[in-house]
Amino acid sequence: MPNDDRYYREDVEIIGPVHEAIDAMRSLCGAGVPKWPADEVARIRREFRAFVTPKRASLTPQQVLAALRTALPEDAFATCDVGYNKAVTGQCWTAYTPKSFFMSNGLSSMGYGLPAAIGLKLLQRDRTVACIVGDGGFAMTMAELETAARLELPVIVVVLADEALSQIKAGQERKGFPVVGTTFRGLDHVAIARGFGAAGYEVTNEAELRDAIAATRGARRKAPTLIAAHVDPTAYQLD
Repeated sequence: MPNDDRYYREDVEIIGPVHEAIDAMRSLCGAGVPKWPADEVARIRREFRAFVTPKRASLTPQQVLAALRTALPEDAFATCDVGYNKAVTGQCWTAYTPKSFFMSNGLSSMGYGLPAAIGLKLLQRDRTVACIVGDGGFAMTMAELETAARLELPVIVVVLADEALSQIKAGQERKGFPVVGTTFRGLDHVAIARGFGAAGYEVTNEAELRDAIAATRGARRKAPTLIAAHVDPTAYQLD
């Protein structure tokens, strides 16, 4: 069927049964056509990564994801929630092993990230599990920190904190509407974590973030860790 998506427009549109379209494109390629050169693939990847990592004076969501990816094992499980945190994680997270990155598509319900991480940790306790959530989605399911603490599941919860439902707020602003019901007062994430039996950190720069992530590596750690990274929400809007 024709593409009527508001956000993703096509340069070339092929309408018809998917399997027939794929077969037709295959026949045009031919068995002897080489794949893209490795250096060309590397160049495209570099350019894309540069595009989705805008520079800001303060901490960006992209920097948070880069620091987390560097610190975690390559086979770590990662989940994300829904909102701008999902967009930036989908763009920036590198999955090195199959079935190691989980997001909610389709209905895209907020509040998915933390429960999904808990489920993964219950499934494979020997794997590192982290989730990346916005402060709005986290607020919907933060009581599950108690579940993780009670079951001794050391999941790592990274909140991209900007005191707003940023994707909805941006939609209001784009259409010239007043910003209503999409901002809220900042939470004391350290106190929340402590209240549920988890370790808690508030970070505002990369050095503090790296220290907080390093603190999760204790061999005997059984409690979850909550890291609230206070980010610049303008970095969600790419330059």
